[in-house]
Amino acid sequence: MEISLKQTSYTLSHHERQYLDEKLSAIADRVQDDPAALCEVEIEKDTHHWKGDDVFYAEVNVTYHGKLYRATAREATPQAAMDAVKDEMLRLLTKGKRRHLDAVRRGARKAKEIVRKLWR
Repeated sequence: MEISLKQTSYTLSHHERQYLDEKLSAIADRVQDDPAALCEVEIEKDTHHWKGDDVFYAEVNVTYHGKLYRATAREATPQAAMDAVKDEMLRLLTKGKRRHLDAVRRGARKAKEIVRKLWR
């Protein structure tokens, strides 16, 4: 899986980069069967409009088997944002895989039904 990282108004430290790589490895395990999978990560430091507090925005876009999966999170720390976006992305990838398998099973069920009608 190819990973591209964009940092806006914030630079990840060495430890934060390792933490991000650790979280992305869980996503890479899910998409390992597609060598053309692309993961685009954006980490941004934003100032909360009303309170003036720092808010970290994390966005992950994964292109997997020609479909785009997108997860975003806004949290108080970059690690919390990375955790939240990883969890959401894994949920989306699992949901997409489940939908694909359900469609395959429906097609197989329909084919079996047609074959049974032909042999009667």
